[in-house]
Amino acid sequence: MSENKGFLELNINMEPGEYPNELLNDTKQLRSELNKLNVQEVDLVKKKGSPDDKAIETIVLGSLVVKLAPVILPTLVGALNSWLNRHNDRTLKLTLGKETLEMRSVSSKEQEAVLQEFIRRHQADTVNR
Repeated sequence: MSENKGFLELNINMEPGEYPNELLNDTKQLRSELNKLNVQEVDLVKKKGSPDDKAIETIVLGSLVVKLAPVILPTLVGALNSWLNRHNDRTLKLTLGKETLEMRSVSSKEQEAVLQEFIRRHQADTVNR
């Protein structure tokens, strides 16, 4: 899935000792916030069950896939930064194409530079698909 241009996969870390329902609630909250942006779609990541249970799909806890609208990447990264600042115990992993970037709530010049470079490299992918 993350190989497709225009799709960003997000993974929220699960803290040691955390209950799965806390991660599920944060995932739903982030999904709701991202749906308010100009993205085409935000879905929970699902996986198939065992080969014997072909009809059963389960969600991957803490994972979302975002179908990007053209030129939305800077806005999306800004929204993710804002969400992280309100959930400072969280880490997000963003996967776009073959590249994965980890974001934390700690705001630093170095992280900002890395985020801007990530946006610059992938902006053309979201516009030219």
